Amino acid sequence: MTSRPKTAAPTTRGKVLQHPIARMRAMASALLARSGIARAAGWTFSGQRKLDDVFGYKSNLTVADYRYRFDRNPIASRLVRALPEATWRQGIEVIEDDNPNRLTSFEQAAFELDERVHIWGTLKQTDVLSRIGTYAIMILGTEGKFEDELPKASSPDALGYLMPYSEEETTIDRYVTDPASRRYGYPEFYRIDRKVAGTTGQSSFSATFRVHWTRVIHLADSCLEDRVFSEPALRKSWNRLDDLDKVTGGGSEAYFQRVQPGIQFDLDPEMELEPGAEDELEDDVEDFTHKFTRFLLTRGVKTSQISGSDVADFSRPADALITQIAGGEGIPKRILVGTERGDLASTQDRSNWTDRVTDRLMQYAEPYAARQLFDRLIAYGYLPTPSAYEIRWSMVQDLTFRERIDAAAVCAGMTVENQPVVTLDEIRDRLLGFPPMAEVESKTTPPPGETPPTGDGDQTTTDADARLMFRARQRQLARKSVRRLVQRSRAAKKKRASNVGGSPVRARVNDAST
Repeated sequence: MTSRPKTAAPTTRGKVLQHPIARMRAMASALLARSGIARAAGWTFSGQRKLDDVFGYKSNLTVADYRYRFDRNPIASRLVRALPEATWRQGIEVIEDDNPNRLTSFEQAAFELDERVHIWGTLKQTDVLSRIGTYAIMILGTEGKFEDELPKASSPDALGYLMPYSEEETTIDRYVTDPASRRYGYPEFYRIDRKVAGTTGQSSFSATFRVHWTRVIHLADSCLEDRVFSEPALRKSWNRLDDLDKVTGGGSEAYFQRVQPGIQFDLDPEMELEPGAEDELEDDVEDFTHKFTRFLLTRGVKTSQISGSDVADFSRPADALITQIAGGEGIPKRILVGTERGDLASTQDRSNWTDRVTDRLMQYAEPYAARQLFDRLIAYGYLPTPSAYEIRWSMVQDLTFRERIDAAAVCAGMTVENQPVVTLDEIRDRLLGFPPMAEVESKTTPPPGETPPTGDGDQTTTDADARLMFRARQRQLARKSVRRLVQRSRAAKKKRASNVGGSPVRARVNDAST
């Protein structure tokens, strides 16, 4: 059996011609690529309709657009502020030693520095600014020129201030281009251009300078392709926010137009008006329409009300848009708007929100914000070098105090064979955050042979002690809760490291000692 000879591909002047099927596939691939680009640009119906133009959406958004909407739209402001406000809550601590009765020099220095330059409040402010645009920075104010490397220091007093700057005031002047550097692709110099316009009776202020990266804490949340630029918090919801403005603004204008029906004035054609009477009548009508004058003096004029339509109810379209915005941003609707129909957010909503905030704490706020700052301060001598330190965040409560009281009452009534399932101290500890009864009784019961304290002054002292014990217990519970989260996170990191050879694949690029 003879094999069939292979037919060579036809050629013309040394070039191989494509098979017809191959050419059709290439054309189909090109068409698909073009249609994908068109869809990305908002074109539909084979390029015949651009949705952004049809619906009046703006295609190319700038930081100034985001800032304007943040300043003027309450829902947009809430979208930007919700996560930072939940992240940087009061009660954050930097701990070196777990012993609550021992205060190390590092803990004391960090506490005093926070009291003076407001570390956590400035980080929260910078975090909010970073979510308006693609990033924001916080400058460490020290001696020396801004464009020089951060100078070494011997005490926290060398740090004068912390100052946040938004993307509107900042440009990246130069990047690290050495591929061998651990900061490859990261900014090396920033250029600041701050202009503060003075109000009436106040002077203006402007400053332009170049600053080295060691003096900067760079914050960028929700990064996709790098750790420099993030996705603006309002980008995904921009079109829906436009729609919300149309619905609420148009609905409000429709209400204003329809709530007071128009009036028709019929002038008797046989009546002769005196000179100036027509102008006086027009002025009276204007006063009746735009001012609080509720009467008209007419002669030979007949008035009748123009029937109008009912006032439009735009609550349902607005509610549907807010639902889409909340779902797209991953914020429970009742958390986003505060309350719904007068009801507080449900337990499931708070639980989901708590998980979201906790993930942000562990995956962004601690490694890329708080530790970036403290590592830098330790490396350059602005804080004493600790053996190790841990950032403990305030505990996020899923249940309100009233819900915890109700749960405590249910637990107190649970018995098996006339024996309590949950003890009183367990209820006080786990649900209410109160100290054990033995500690309270030891504080309030006087030693044998002494007279119990009486009077308002003594009772005030006892109440103050009880408040101190409650706060100490809340702090202890917060430490336990965060410690468990940190332990799980560290165990997961060790497991991942063991899977790739026993060490992390890539060191942290924000290491301040590099």
